[in-house]
Amino acid sequence: MNLLLLSNHQSATGHKALAFAIEALGLKGQAGGYIGSEPDPEGDFYLPTQAFYQGLGIGLNTYLDFEQGFNDTVMQRLLDKPLVHLSGGDTYRFLHGLYSRNQQQKLKSYAASGHLLVGVSAGAMLLTANIETAALCGDSNTVGLENLKALGLADLLFVPHVVHSQSRDQSHGLSQKRRAKQLAERHGLPVYLCSDEDALAIIDGRLHSFGAPELILPEAIA
Repeated sequence: MNLLLLSNHQSATGHKALAFAIEALGLKGQAGGYIGSEPDPEGDFYLPTQAFYQGLGIGLNTYLDFEQGFNDTVMQRLLDKPLVHLSGGDTYRFLHGLYSRNQQQKLKSYAASGHLLVGVSAGAMLLTANIETAALCGDSNTVGLENLKALGLADLLFVPHVVHSQSRDQSHGLSQKRRAKQLAERHGLPVYLCSDEDALAIIDGRLHSFGAPELILPEAIA
């Protein structure tokens, strides 16, 4: 299994983690694909990401989203590539789109084959067991998604865009860390609080940390 979970791929740490994975898997000079969390008709997010990958020696030359940009032929073309980037954005909408197109098993099989899935923010949360952590970074479930189970490729939960020195949620009166602890206990899984300068890489099943992600463990495995 080869996964990257990033808060921000364009941060120094995000760049370092991506470069590490590309080098470890011998992907430099190859092509990759991009799945957007929602339609991006003008390429406002896709094109800068494409340029970023170009600097790492990857041609990110296939675009798809699960709404207006979905096409079965393009999806298969994307899955034939050794790297797929899952964008940031609205986590609930992204998962809803994935379910609506019934593409979850295809992405699981893609990961099981040893290809690299790169998840950024919302995309990273899709790689984990559950996207309940999206509420901790400000996402709202405007699509009314009831099933928050994600792909379950990484046996953990992920909170992006954490400001480690200011982890207070004023609207609920609970610290982000305390809410993360509640989720860790509910799901029996570790929760990683990651700033934009933190990243996780799972390469050949081995976890590598970049930056200083904060780990919250449930009591059962603490």
